[in-house]
Amino acid sequence: MRAWYLGLAALALSAPFAADLALPDAPWAHEAEATTSVSLTLEELVELSRSVAVIEPVERSSRWEEVGDSKRIVTYTKLVVHDVVSGEKLEEVWVRTLGGKVGKVGQHVAGEAQFTLGERAVVFLAKAGDVNVVAGMAQGHYPLIEKDGELRLKSSPDMGNLVDKRGPRESARTKLIGKKLSEASQSIKDAAKALKK
Repeated sequence: MRAWYLGLAALALSAPFAADLALPDAPWAHEAEATTSVSLTLEELVELSRSVAVIEPVERSSRWEEVGDSKRIVTYTKLVVHDVVSGEKLEEVWVRTLGGKVGKVGQHVAGEAQFTLGERAVVFLAKAGDVNVVAGMAQGHYPLIEKDGELRLKSSPDMGNLVDKRGPRESARTKLIGKKLSEASQSIKDAAKALKK
């Protein structure tokens, strides 16, 4: 099951999910289409993660890299860890996301986590081979905003298209978006404890 969810990232690379973006009038430019992913529960996200942490992106670079059977642009972002909510203790980590810009060519992958330098977030970190990734892509990324004097979680900028599984399931997004950081952290810790039983 874990491999299946991490495999969602690989699916996002096959056409029509990833789009090359260049100059608007360039003949090779075309529009991105939405990635369709299954909505994950909080327990599934925690299970996929090696660590859940409050992070701050401080540096990034994009480059061409072989991913699956094709050459794609990927972005590596350096995350400074301010607090570990659950899992492995980390101080800083480089995370790979799909898409980015190299020279005049950009690639956008709908449904991928999009980090803004200096913007703190709660992130579910996983391993895909020998690289760190965001578990569940954008479903594992929750930027923090200050509202009414409290830090609260908001949605990642581009969630793509999410579909729910049948049955009585509450998505991680429902449990986390709009919640105070303290409340969300407790929910994550509770989910981690439940998985250990």
